[in-house]
Amino acid sequence: MISHELRTPITIAEGTSQNVQVMMKHPDATPKMLTDAVNEAHEQVLFLAGMVNDLSTLSRAERGVSNTAVDIDVKN
Repeated sequence: MISHELRTPITIAEGTSQNVQVMMKHPDATPKMLTDAVNEAHEQVLFLAGMVNDLSTLSRAERGVSNTAVDIDVKN
């Protein structure tokens, strides 16, 4: 399950960045289209970074490394 959850935002960010490269060569691509695509890729990278941070926190908790509690939003 974790593998799937990590791959999804990576795939979206990678695909979106490839689309931006293609759109940059297309004469009908507008600046808004490019900006929207770059923003989507960025949002997916931020989502992935948050997930990795949460997994790291869970890993430390399982090993008993951290003495302070950290809230994790399990709804996202």
